[in-house]
Amino acid sequence: MVGMDVHKKTIASCIYHTEAGAVLDERELPHDLPRIPKYLRKVQDHHGPLRSCYEASSCGFGLLTPKLSQFNDEKNLT
Repeated sequence: MVGMDVHKKTIASCIYHTEAGAVLDERELPHDLPRIPKYLRKVQDHHGPLRSCYEASSCGFGLLTPKLSQFNDEKNLT
């Protein structure tokens, strides 16, 4: 599971393994939308299929949704 909290200048990301109940990675990324799919592809290559969710206000909802749609299971929390 990839969780993201979208802000104007940054995106906080957490990779959580639901079966193991463990956080695999936490990082703060610059709010650079072309980099997000690249980052998620690396995570997916290393950890397998992803589910993603994000809290996105006006800083990310309309912008991030198309970027995440290419991944396994997109969930939006607004």
